Amino acid sequence: MALWKSRFSTKLPLVHHLLPLMPLLHVLLGLLLLFSVHTPGSSAATNTVSPGHALIGSDRLVSNNSKFALGFFKPSSESSYKNHKSYLGIWFNKVPKLTPLWTANGENPVVDPTSPELAISGDRNLAILDHATKSIIWSTNANITTNDTIDILMNNGNLVLRSTSNSSKIFWQSFDYPTDTLFAGAKIGWDKVTGLNRRLVSRKN
Repeated sequence: MALWKSRFSTKLPLVHHLLPLMPLLHVLLGLLLLFSVHTPGSSAATNTVSPGHALIGSDRLVSNNSKFALGFFKPSSESSYKNHKSYLGIWFNKVPKLTPLWTANGENPVVDPTSPELAISGDRNLAILDHATKSIIWSTNANITTNDTIDILMNNGNLVLRSTSNSSKIFWQSFDYPTDTLFAGAKIGWDKVTGLNRRLVSRKN
């Protein structure tokens, strides 16, 4: 009995000193759980739009090298709330000030309160849709000869619509339709194969 009391008396002070630290331990545990919940979401960015997986609202595509991003944006020059227009564009992902390098729908902006959506349409083209009505606002309008297409934001900033099963079968690419910025690797002038006259044009606001 004396031996049991001796062992108990040596352990009791240790427990007594730990009690004031319990609130701090609870806070640390809570922070650990918080970061474990949010960390996976931060790495969920993708570089593709595929059938059934659209880009909606403030969603973005990010190239695999994290250099370029694609999404919907509103020009800083738009000051009137009633006239807010949204465009689909590509910009440098890690530059704090959003500066569009390429714009898809310069002639056909999405006007509030319409919520834009970028998706593979029924004819397998890449299209900007009204999220509510599914009406087409802009489309790549390419001659698609397959039932499977995927849209990919490449590491060089080129947005490519190609066959899912054959990566060399490209139906449309943003490099063929530049706006006011010439990307590294892109070309301007006549394309003898496609017949396109690639030239730089100003972005429309």
